[in-house]
Amino acid sequence: MKDTSQEVEERFFDMMLSRSGTERLRMGFDMFETAKRLVTAAIVDNAPGLSDADVRLAVFDRFYGEDLPEDARARCRGKMAVKPEERKY
Repeated sequence: MKDTSQEVEERFFDMMLSRSGTERLRMGFDMFETAKRLVTAAIVDNAPGLSDADVRLAVFDRFYGEDLPEDARARCRGKMAVKPEERKY
């Protein structure tokens, strides 16, 4: 579905290009943070008893679950299950 006219798309594209790379990067980070907060809120609403660690794992699965092979997901999930102060980088 495409409900935006070509003219509006071009104006939007030009407006984005008029911003500095730093501004565009900041916008991307802000959008990701907003998406993460929305996903986190939905997970907590659907399963209010989850621990913080389980919520983090659920957010990870929602964002990356289908994009990574199972072995990579398992490695990431294993590292995420360790408390931050106990992690060895």
